[in-house]
Amino acid sequence: YLQQIVSLTKKYGVWLIMDNTYEHFDHVQANSIPSGDDTNVFPCFNDDHVMNIFSFSKGYAMAGFRVGYVAISNVGEEAKEAYRQMLKVQDTIPICTSRVSQLVALGALEAGRQWVIDQVSTLEKGRNAILDALQPLQELHTNDGNGDKNVIMGGSGAMYVMAKLPNDMDDQKLANDLVEKYGVAIIPGSFCGYPGWIRVCYSNLPPDECIIAASRLKDGILNLCC
Repeated sequence: YLQQIVSLTKKYGVWLIMDNTYEHFDHVQANSIPSGDDTNVFPCFNDDHVMNIFSFSKGYAMAGFRVGYVAISNVGEEAKEAYRQMLKVQDTIPICTSRVSQLVALGALEAGRQWVIDQVSTLEKGRNAILDALQPLQELHTNDGNGDKNVIMGGSGAMYVMAKLPNDMDDQKLANDLVEKYGVAIIPGSFCGYPGWIRVCYSNLPPDECIIAASRLKDGILNLCC
């Protein structure tokens, strides 16, 4: 699909900004290192109209260090001109990130992609537990005759899942009740532009603790939503 998007935007003369912040979190397909002739995993396009943006924040757990980089073609004149303009903007804001952040990023690169893949693989237990905890919401929407297939979003990429609450349920109130009565914290969907949904992260706890949190979440959903 990505190659089709690259071709389509090239056809119509449109810049394509590829945000690869979550490139390591394609749990289903991409958690492996390319070998041999397999170049389709973790693609970075060298087309003249494509700008590839990368970050150390997620895969290398460096969100507070504010380090990232851009990869852009060095072949076409349009890309070269874009790069020159980016340097002009950079010089008027921050010339570079802090030295400490640069050293940490260098250490991350030296650790390599396999280190990241090993860490991402530890999320699997918690991810599965959270998806199971949210299943009562899926069953609730199925049983009420709506047949809504888009009750749970996420879980195959990134590090969080969105789940739809029963109609007219206040997501902020549910979030407060889950903290006060069940000792588990989630983010109300209204904070993310999705009122009536909840957002659940499965990367900020060790696997065993995430399973405990998922159990509390499931109890809360069964008692407060169903």
